[in-house]
Amino acid sequence: YLAVAHYSSPYLTVYRRAGDSLTKLPDPAVRPTNTGNGVAWDPTGQYLAVAHSSSPYLTVYHRAGDTLTKLTDPAVLPTGIGRGVAWDPTGQYLAVAHSSSPYLTVYKGLAWGERVAYATGNTLVDLLSYIATGVIGVGIAAETGGFKDQRKVLRIWRNE
Repeated sequence: YLAVAHYSSPYLTVYRRAGDSLTKLPDPAVRPTNTGNGVAWDPTGQYLAVAHSSSPYLTVYHRAGDTLTKLTDPAVLPTGIGRGVAWDPTGQYLAVAHSSSPYLTVYKGLAWGERVAYATGNTLVDLLSYIATGVIGVGIAAETGGFKDQRKVLRIWRNE
């Protein structure tokens, strides 16, 4: 499966690959609310996270066959425009980079019951770790400049 986030409606397009061919899947019944800025499949390929420009700023889907079903929004939403998403290699943690403080939100599990770590301040310069269990780390590199200079600066790893 290939997911593409984009500027115009439906903001998300998903394709199924068979050999060298891509077939567009039907749009999900509930689509992202505005411009898609980033997508990421979990390691199993069953969950797709989409960062987008309008509240709730994050939409997560469960894939069953060729059907995407929107999951319930997390209790604590990202605080601004979703810029990017990433799953850790186990699929247990989901990180969302967003435009407002605290700029990064990391969720544990798909029940959305726990927001585990986030950056604070006006710039993302700290090396973060999930202190309670020590099982996840998030590295952020500071960036300067305007919109044209934006780059991916988020990396998630699991401590073994």
